[in-house]
Parts: sequence; C-alpha cells; structure tokens
Amino acid sequence: MAGEWIKWVKGLTRRREIVAVAVKLGKDRRFIACLFMEMMEWADGETEDGHIAGATPGFVDDLVTLRGFFDAFEEQGWFRATAQGITILNWERHNGDSAKRRAKNALSQHRRRTSVTKTSSPNDDALSLSFSGLPPVLDTPEFRKVWAEYVEHRKGIGAKALQPASVVAKWSELAPFGVTVAVAAVRGSIANGWQGIFPEKYTGGKAPPKPVAVVDPAVAERRAKARRWLRNNSDGERAAIDAFRTEHPACNLDEGQLRAYPVFQDFVAEFMRPREGNPTP
Repeated sequence: MAGEWIKWVKGLTRRREIVAVAVKLGKDRRFIACLFMEMMEWADGETEDGHIAGATPGFVDDLVTLRGFFDAFEEQGWFRATAQGITILNWERHNGDSAKRRAKNALSQHRRRTSVTKTSSPNDDALSLSFSGLPPVLDTPEFRKVWAEYVEHRKGIGAKALQPASVVAKWSELAPFGVTVAVAAVRGSIANGWQGIFPEKYTGGKAPPKPVAVVDPAVAERRAKARRWLRNNSDGERAAIDAFRTEHPACNLDEGQLRAYPVFQDFVAEFMRPREGNPTP
C-alpha cells in the first residue's frame, strides 16, 4: 500500500551505536540493525511523538526476541524507559510522518469522499468473523463482541489486517491472562487508538501465571540428586559450572540462577556419573 513505509537511514549498519549494541549483545551489526528497524516498524503504528504508553523494555525485548535489546539501546541514548512507558528519542527527526498520522489523514479524506453510513453493528461483525482457534477460556460472547470491535478499529486507523495465524497467536498470548483482562486490554487498545494489545497494563505490569509443568518423577529425582551432589561437592560444582559454560557459551545466567536451571541440572546428572564411579551408559 502506498505510504506504508518507514525510513532506513543510510549507513545504519555502520552507526557507532549499532556497532556498540552488537558488541554488547554478541550479535552481528547487520542483525541488530534489522531488529532495530523491526522495532521501529511496530512503533510507527503505535505513536506519533515517540512515546508509547504502557510499553516496557521487556515487551520490546520480547517483540524482537532478544533479551537486553532495549537496555543496550538505552545506554546509547536512543531509547528511554519511564514509569509511564517507553520513549524513542529523536523520533520526529526520523519518523515525523508516522503511520498513525498517515492513517488519520487517510481516514479524514475517506470521510470527505463518501457519505456512506455503515449500518452493521459489532454484533453482526462478530457473527461473520472466523473464531477458529479461539482458546476456550476466551470463547465468550463478550470477548467475541469486543474482538469484532477491535477488527473494525484497526480498519478505521488504517492498520493492516491481521492474518489468521497472527490472530490465533494473539489469542494465545491473551488466554493466560483470562477473559476479564483480555476484554479490558482489547477495549483499552480501541479507546487509546493503539494497534497492539497490552494485557500487562491491566495486571499491574505482572505477567500471566505460568502453567505448572508436569515433570516425569524419574527426571525430577535425577535433578534432585544433581542438586544434592552440587551442595556436597564444592570442587565438583565449580568444575561442572565451568564445563557447562564451555559447552553453552551463550548462557548468561549467574551461578545462583544456574543451579536452579533444569538444563544445567540434567547436565550435572551426566557430569557426576564418572565422578561417582558410575560409567555413563
């Protein structure tokens, strides 16, 4: 669609700040530049002035699937986090003609060109939408109704239509929060003119409760034995940690976190075998 673009700054992959972030996170500078542009593409649809209320550094890290991404750019003076949300500094310099402003202008032109009045209601839209893949916890008339309103809201601000797979993925993200929070979050996005949905804003910033993992009893016993071995063998623990970090150089957990990490405990269970006189089968 004409106008659906954002500016790629010439020489972005060689900018000092991009290189610094790449070095800090141990990634290729071209990869970091691409993640930065992906983040800016999302932001272009959420803000006109560079401030995105309710968004958090953790949300941005999840968006680009790279932990530490936001903090690294904040150190370079490109982002800033506050209690109210996040701010992309020097926004007007690079994204003054944001997607929201383009969408509003397009909507105003459309209204001037046509006097056709929409007669269908959100209830009618809910009946015509496909809800295949909707998690049972969200399958209520109230959620279906507000989701239909959200679909119309996105059309109204000129946002791209969500593909079926993206819709199901978004439902899956909302499901752990429960239907009450999900409905409130969708309504909040409509009221604030947002494309995205931010359920954490309606839980005090807390993540949804994590499902309880069901661990095989034999695996649980093996991990418990590994933890006991670590507690009783300080030299062995040091050797196990060093060996694990050698095999997993990307792991940046501290030693306290590492001891509670199931992958490390499984590693120790094998590591301790020959040291107890039990050859590895």
